[in-house]
Amino acid sequence: MLNSLKISAHPYETLPVILVSGIGRSGTTALRQAFSAHPRVHSTGNENNIIYDVTEAARHNCTYWSRKGTMHVVQPAYDRQFRLLLLNLLWPYPRRGNKRPAALVAASDLGPDRADYFCQMFPTSHIAYIIRNGIEVVASRMSHENFKNVSFEEHCRIWTRGYMMAKWGEARSEFVLIRHDELIASPEYALSTA
Repeated sequence: MLNSLKISAHPYETLPVILVSGIGRSGTTALRQAFSAHPRVHSTGNENNIIYDVTEAARHNCTYWSRKGTMHVVQPAYDRQFRLLLLNLLWPYPRRGNKRPAALVAASDLGPDRADYFCQMFPTSHIAYIIRNGIEVVASRMSHENFKNVSFEEHCRIWTRGYMMAKWGEARSEFVLIRHDELIASPEYALSTA
């Protein structure tokens, strides 16, 4: 097995990543924008599920028994390849000017398995997970253009994933649970806990 690959380093590879996560219509946009407003933070500027997709592909390939046996590199080199892929996709151009950011911000909905692997790929990462009242989330999703064709039962099932993430994060130092109602009532307080 190889211990390293010939890959180009990304200028932000050593920076911590703050991953804003949560079920759609829970306040992820407001939370991402709040973090992005900090002058020392470099944000992707939008939300997409590339982290969700790449993390799942990478995780599946290195944990599924028949695939793991065919890997040609050691796990740290494998993880670094996917870390660099995400950095190059999400932050292809360094911030202009002389000020290097202190952290990066991205947004993606992750479940416990993907979050585990994300934290393995980005060991200095933090996950800020926002959760909102289920009735409000389901009502918002049912009236939103992107989600209105999904059944009520499916919306409820999707919302319960937030509970699974909250349980996953209880004992993890890199996880912060933010309640939507606290973010709305007192953004300074909610963000100070993060």
